[in-house]
Amino acid sequence: MEDSLCSSLAAAPEVSAMETANRAEPVAQEDKTKLLKAAFLQFCRNDLVGAQTVTDELFPADSDGEEEAELDSIVTQISLDLVDDYPASDPRWAESVPEESAGFPLTSLIIFHQLEDKMKAHDCFMNFLLQVGLLDRLSQVTVRSSAMATRLLLCEHAEKLQAAMVLKNFHSKQTELVHRAISMALQRSHTSVPPSLTAADVFFREVSQISSVFDCLLEEEERSLKENPVDSVQWAEVVLTVNNIIKDMLQAAGQYRETKASVYRPPENAPAEPEYIPWTAYGGVGGVRTIISRQHEIILRSVYPHADCELRSTLCEQLVALLDIYLGGYVAQLTSIQKQRPSGPLQERYNSLEMEYIQRRSELLTPLLELGQYQWVAALAEKYCDFDILVQMCEQTDNQNRLQHYMAKFADQNFADFVFRWYMEKGKRGKLLSQPAAQHQQLASFLQAHQHLSWLHHIHVHDYQSAHRTLYSQANAETR
Repeated sequence: MEDSLCSSLAAAPEVSAMETANRAEPVAQEDKTKLLKAAFLQFCRNDLVGAQTVTDELFPADSDGEEEAELDSIVTQISLDLVDDYPASDPRWAESVPEESAGFPLTSLIIFHQLEDKMKAHDCFMNFLLQVGLLDRLSQVTVRSSAMATRLLLCEHAEKLQAAMVLKNFHSKQTELVHRAISMALQRSHTSVPPSLTAADVFFREVSQISSVFDCLLEEEERSLKENPVDSVQWAEVVLTVNNIIKDMLQAAGQYRETKASVYRPPENAPAEPEYIPWTAYGGVGGVRTIISRQHEIILRSVYPHADCELRSTLCEQLVALLDIYLGGYVAQLTSIQKQRPSGPLQERYNSLEMEYIQRRSELLTPLLELGQYQWVAALAEKYCDFDILVQMCEQTDNQNRLQHYMAKFADQNFADFVFRWYMEKGKRGKLLSQPAAQHQQLASFLQAHQHLSWLHHIHVHDYQSAHRTLYSQANAETR
């Protein structure tokens, strides 16, 4: 890996370790960025000693808090430069690369359109940070107006590379749709396309902005739904294609995050990291969470009612995959707060986010339940422990066996008590009191707080003495 990088960096300037070692005066952040880039290039040329000397001088072990924050900023910038690097070695880009490009000097680390090479460069950069002892010193940066662990932002850059590779594959297969979407994204960002390049060339260069394509795909989808008649082939195909593009891009990002978690994990005994909001869970304008919510509405309101059974099945399968990503983002957020052992304002933040999550989960799953898509509803409700949806589904299908299965499966989460409360709230006292023998003990415990019903349960299980005591107690309470 290092050898292949070195060949593409042959024109990069050499940096003497003595140049930094002899500096007595403070080094500006911009200069530090250039010097750390140079150290990285030395590392790529297998000069680990030279790279280590430069980094030790730039960021000594006894650095203060301000210098450590500067380290986070510089590392983040270099990682961003890598994923967004101009392919200066491609002659078509020669006139389009800014003189003061944020990329690497004189030549590009990356060959144009080879996103795989950008991925290799990212891996090499992570290895560099590890080998020179900077990785464990990273703390946090501000992203999308919120604090985020620097390691996780570096992971985000790699995730977007994975998503970009998926989109690039779709660009080959669904050229017209993807071309329209990326052209729209470039127009929105006021990015011009030089005569020597295509819209795809320019769009895929800036990998960090890859998610801007999602909103544009939905715009193209809605335009196509309006322009094409419902009974045409194109009408349904565009929705299925957009679903697949978004789903596959996000799944590729999520799979990378999961399989490479150990690379970006903080060292032991590190301070608690801030709340983690993955880019795949961002809820702002054009954010993934917003996109999936909008697609959920488009599918169920505009497409599903006109679809045949086969198309409905495919749409639901795709939608459930998108909702899995959506709900998983909330779980990641909540888990990251939980790890901080929240109290005070942080506990309030957790409670607020949990309420939002429960509400959105119900809003997204209820329409599928109402459409009778029980298989897909069950898959998500079981995974994300939406007990209300599970009970409703069992009631609608009159499937008491399944309800008992859930009582056993989620026993450690008091699913049975949830069912008992649900029956109480819905006024279904007959069902509450006709539980099978396996639930009698737990039902008796639950009914201790509802003595006006507990005596009926005692009679049902032939415990007449307890029924007598309960009724006697109730009578005395009324007399007083």
